[in-house]
Amino acid sequence: MARPHVDFIDSATVTAEAVSEGPFAGSARRLLSADAATGAFSALDTWSAGFSFALGGCASLLELYVVAGEVSAGGAIAPRGGYVRIPAGAAPFLVTAGSTAEVLVLADGPLVAGAETGARQLVVDSAALPWIGEAWEGCLPGFALKALWTDVSAGPSLLIVGNVPHFGSGPEFHECPEELFVLEGDWLGRAGHMTRGSYFWRPELITHGPYFSELGSLCLVRGHGPLVANWIDDPDATPEENRAWIERRRRAAA
Repeated sequence: MARPHVDFIDSATVTAEAVSEGPFAGSARRLLSADAATGAFSALDTWSAGFSFALGGCASLLELYVVAGEVSAGGAIAPRGGYVRIPAGAAPFLVTAGSTAEVLVLADGPLVAGAETGARQLVVDSAALPWIGEAWEGCLPGFALKALWTDVSAGPSLLIVGNVPHFGSGPEFHECPEELFVLEGDWLGRAGHMTRGSYFWRPELITHGPYFSELGSLCLVRGHGPLVANWIDDPDATPEENRAWIERRRRAAA
């Protein structure tokens, strides 16, 4: 069974629960979505200053995004906006919270030991990355993004997406599951008004939009496959209709 459709929740309203086992034992966790079959999950963790654990050799990909505070990973600093990517089989290294930190934990499976493969962790300060505009397929004027990870053959893509105030967009869908966490600003859509801390998990081919952003926004967006926006006219199009739309477009391009 795939993850259930979550569209959307305010992470502040999710009850924080103590993590009692695994590498994150001793932290507090707000579980945002999970796949009971695979053990994959997305959560917002709170780490107190000095919280520390050794992590590596995991059987599954693990990604961390620092929403607030600062952590160090393998000696490299990940400030607010920092990204830590720990591929399956990476050699163990130490992660420490330098101050009270809120961290998005994005796990593609249970955090259990696996064989070390020699894979290396990646630590990125997103502030140092360039903004990409309309060169990204499906990107509209008024959008820009920073690419934290784009090689979907080695795991989900992870993007920071920003848009200007008073921005509006029409209906769209993606051919892969998508999850999003609002870092700043707002989005008003048919499901309600998303603000800082809002989160959704959306299966593939689900129509969403139109959207309007009064303040502009900054969002962390994760695509479980190539994340391309397919802009359509019908906000009520079903997944079956969207699949047929893709097939028609492919036949026309052949």
